[in-house]
Amino acid sequence: MLLKPADVLVQGQRLLRYYSFYALLLSLMLIVLDSLDINNSIVAGTDPKLFLFANTAYVIWSVIMLVFSSSRISTHPNYAVSFFLGDITLLIVMMQASGGLESGFSNLILIPILISNLLVTRSLGYAVAAWTTIAVIHTQHFVPWSFQEQGVFTSGIYGFFCFILAFLTQTLSGKLNSTLDLAYSQATHINRLRKINKHVLFSLSDAVIACDQYHKVLLGNDMAKQWFGCTEGSALPESLKLFTQGNQSHKTNIEHEGRHLILNRSPLNNSVEGDYVLVIEDASQIAAEAQQIKLASLGRLTASIAHEIRNPLSALRHAAQLLAEAPELSQGDIKLTQIIEQHCMRINRTVEDILQISRRNNSNIEVIKLSPWLQHFSEAFKDAHAEEFTLTINCNPDYLVSFDPDQLLQVLHNICGNGLRYSLQNNPNQAELKITAKQHINGSINLYLVDNGSGISEDNQKNLFEPFFTTEHSGTGLGLYLCKEICEANEASIRYIPNSQLTNGMGSCFCLNFAKVNQEHNS
Repeated sequence: MLLKPADVLVQGQRLLRYYSFYALLLSLMLIVLDSLDINNSIVAGTDPKLFLFANTAYVIWSVIMLVFSSSRISTHPNYAVSFFLGDITLLIVMMQASGGLESGFSNLILIPILISNLLVTRSLGYAVAAWTTIAVIHTQHFVPWSFQEQGVFTSGIYGFFCFILAFLTQTLSGKLNSTLDLAYSQATHINRLRKINKHVLFSLSDAVIACDQYHKVLLGNDMAKQWFGCTEGSALPESLKLFTQGNQSHKTNIEHEGRHLILNRSPLNNSVEGDYVLVIEDASQIAAEAQQIKLASLGRLTASIAHEIRNPLSALRHAAQLLAEAPELSQGDIKLTQIIEQHCMRINRTVEDILQISRRNNSNIEVIKLSPWLQHFSEAFKDAHAEEFTLTINCNPDYLVSFDPDQLLQVLHNICGNGLRYSLQNNPNQAELKITAKQHINGSINLYLVDNGSGISEDNQKNLFEPFFTTEHSGTGLGLYLCKEICEANEASIRYIPNSQLTNGMGSCFCLNFAKVNQEHNS
């Protein structure tokens, strides 16, 4: 029966190598003992020449076993069994030459039986025990042709003990391998779960920090390292230790580097006493997500209402225009019809903005040569406004940006229109707009839109990009919010630069940061 090498039990190659070292050491010790035992009172008492021949063969066999145990072929059960059969045969010959079962070799023979049953399958293990029993009976009784009742009984008991040893070893080996397989399976499963948990933990947008009772960081994800510089083994920052007192779970609002955070402390009840976890959330992100949910609901509601408003609104505006053409109306009545038309136009503009938010058209992003595009925008913007103002453009002709051209036109018209309105209020005769493009160190392009108006107060700066926020009675409060949404849809961003950071400390400045253009793609 030819078995697969996978049938070998309990890391056979290593165990066989250890046994080969043992067999070689034993054979050398027997040679030394035989040379020192001149009277053959310990070993070789019956046949010294046979013992010397068998011992020499045992040394050679041990060397052969040691060489083959270092190769992968030795782990095959059939090869492993052949090693042990030869080993047991030579030990039995030396036992016969030293006086039979009464000598100490009967105990040495049990060791290869035990090791072989650890290494090979059940049937081959019992084959080793059977071979040992047959060889003992043959050398003890058939070779000397002696069948004394006590000797035969002793040989039979010895053979029975060989089978009992094989059975016990096979049973323990099976349980051991089952335990090892279960442990390996559980270790693999735990390692798999650990990798999944680590991936989930490190992909969170919140900072997670696990600490012991001495505030030593046991684990921290990427956000914890980015916000607080926490690494495994380091001490918890002092700014966080103040909020970790006590053993109860609690939630605290903290400020860190201008960022509003929410700190949640939870003890680890199933871990070492004193261990706890800090989960730190960005309050602005939570507020933004809540705002998006509200806006989505509001958008669906207002979009349905807006469609119902537009038709009667158009009829109302058309009726006001017809009424204004009536010859019998006084100047006061004509002015009232103009007021009606102006407010109709304002409501219609609000409806259009709301519908644009609800539609959220996909952006057709293109690579734009910024300098000629800005020149074209400058001409169109001047044609759309009859007021006296100057518009200066400073842009490198090689700058490229990726954006939807129509949506970029909408963003610039909105911001420059607001800037022009406030510049005319602050400087009626010297209204000025400046558009400057600069390249960031990372290769992306920043576009600065500056006016010389009165600027924006610090209180209003916080709500600039909030929907429906406006300081004008005629405004909808959706212009800058739409600009922000359009920029995000084009993988860009928009921000307001406070007056204190401007050169003259006056006016307003908005910065558009475009996504970096892939030069290889465009070449």
